[in-house]
Amino acid sequence: MSRFSSLLLILTCCYTI
Repeated sequence: MSRFSSLLLILTCCYTI
């Protein structure tokens, strides 16, 4: 679950930029 959370966070950052 931790890995999935990290991936989601990275994706969110990419979309924000």
